[in-house]
Amino acid sequence: MTAQAKNFQFFKSPINKQQAIEIAKKFGSGGSVAWGDITGTLSDQEDLQNALNAKEDDTTTINDVFVGDGSTSQFSLTHAPILESLRVFLNGQLLIKGDSEGQDDYYLSSESSISLTNTPVVGEEITVIYNY
Repeated sequence: MTAQAKNFQFFKSPINKQQAIEIAKKFGSGGSVAWGDITGTLSDQEDLQNALNAKEDDTTTINDVFVGDGSTSQFSLTHAPILESLRVFLNGQLLIKGDSEGQDDYYLSSESSISLTNTPVVGEEITVIYNY
């Protein structure tokens, strides 16, 4: 059995989703089906699309919130963060990791523990947002 392409098109630029669906519709199911093949048009595959739509991201976002007691600058996080996602706030103000003078406002003191350069005073709120 020889496969034949029909209505084959070349594009000089990327195509959008709707164009891809229209091209897939033109091809149709075209012939007998062996085990594991998908029949019908792309728009008929609602179960697959629903499963893809329901898929969760591989990461979860965490908001760890601490209140300063004036005696510690080190705080244990719930999980080990993905470093690129880490954001630290003091009373709603974003702290800087490595500013122009080379001074860090915070650093990871272990895999899941963060330390602030300055000890927060009593009542100051430290919020750490990250993915893990």
